Amino acid sequence: MTKRKYLVGLVLALALLLPMALMASGVSAQLLSAHRFYGSVTLDDASAANGTAVVASATCASDTATGSASVSEGQYDLTLEETAASGSCAGSTVSFTVGGIAAAESAAFSGFSVASLALTASSAPAAAAAITLAPSSGVGLSTVSGSNFAKNSAVTVTWGGTAPGITPTSVTSDSAGSFTATLNSPVSDNGDYTVTATDASSNAASATYTLAVPAGPAGAAGADGAAGADGAAGADGAAGVAGAIGADGAAGSAGPAGLQGPQGPRGLIGFEGDKGGPGPQGPMGVGGTQGAAGPAGAQGVAGAAGSVGAVGTQGAQGAQGAQGAAGADAPIAIVWVALIIAIVAGIFSLVSVVALRRR
Repeated sequence: MTKRKYLVGLVLALALLLPMALMASGVSAQLLSAHRFYGSVTLDDASAANGTAVVASATCASDTATGSASVSEGQYDLTLEETAASGSCAGSTVSFTVGGIAAAESAAFSGFSVASLALTASSAPAAAAAITLAPSSGVGLSTVSGSNFAKNSAVTVTWGGTAPGITPTSVTSDSAGSFTATLNSPVSDNGDYTVTATDASSNAASATYTLAVPAGPAGAAGADGAAGADGAAGADGAAGVAGAIGADGAAGSAGPAGLQGPQGPRGLIGFEGDKGGPGPQGPMGVGGTQGAAGPAGAQGVAGAAGSVGAVGTQGAQGAQGAQGAAGADAPIAIVWVALIIAIVAGIFSLVSVVALRRR
């Protein structure tokens, strides 16, 4: 029983010391949050070999946070930790490398979350990103199409260094690195403007759009000018002769031309497309392990023995009976049986007395 108590005490002591040791070993890391990534890994259009290194990194508020794992059966599973040393990583872009080669995919860091993300990388030089504008000139409406950008990556589009009106409002490349969006010029002055698209992996491409908005219609004609003043009256003729009729005054000068009418308003911007549906639900987290069973309770104390009862008083001796007549001699067998019964009775009485005294 004593050995069992010592064993239970040792187990409890170890259970208390283990979390303290783990806390002491990890105090320098000061983990704030973490983002776990897992999924398949493809290198040069084939499943990556076992042991291929996969590294994730994000530029956080104070320093770069990194996490790594090795490929096993074409899969990887790593955790990128946000610590006091790295500072906040919220919203930072997480980039990946496969065997030292940049993966086409990236993601945004989100604390205490799990994301499935398939990674692809190619050791061959990637084709340069490119965009086309259709049309490439006009009143400021154009469709931009991009190719060879990072796969499934956010894409930022600018028009002469300024964000244009764009549909959809956020642009993301597809699994082939392509995208399409409709642009509306943010400027009104005619001229050439550079349209640039840049993805989260810094792949960029540009094209030129010529803005040529025609002038508005001519304004209405101005009102007629006021009539000129009458000319001065002619001098009287000589006496006796009728004076000649004075000549008509010169006509007044024409009024100034009317002002040009204002420029007509620009056309309306097209309607924004419907909002996409919600994304699929994330995978369920792994369940925690069951805690160890508690130690057995101590055995109860045995109850005290009852006290021995007092010995009863000896009864008075009875009067001696009259002596009977002498009987006939019993057979020898009966004598032996009686003797054995007497011996057994004596032994039983002795045992009973000993048992009573022990109680």
